[in-house]
Amino acid sequence: MKKINGFILSINKKIVFCAHGSNSKLFQIGFDKFFTQATNFFRDYECYKCFIEKNYPSIDACLSKLNYSNDVVNFVPVLIFTGNHFLTDIKKKLI
Repeated sequence: MKKINGFILSINKKIVFCAHGSNSKLFQIGFDKFFTQATNFFRDYECYKCFIEKNYPSIDACLSKLNYSNDVVNFVPVLIFTGNHFLTDIKKKLI
């Protein structure tokens, strides 16, 4: 709750965690685990997830569900999980 000009304004806090997306089961398991932990950690926030490609919901689908009036929306890119780029492209560079 925030008070502006004598009026109490209800502000909803939201976090959107956006990942690249992947067909990899390791990615899906990892991201689901991360999202569950993040949701538990950010209990004062409404947490959402979306993907750039391959998985659902897409960024557009996720953002269309959000009501922006009186909201603070934090958009967090999450690009750290084991997916095909990691397993093939990056791994080749590191070996």
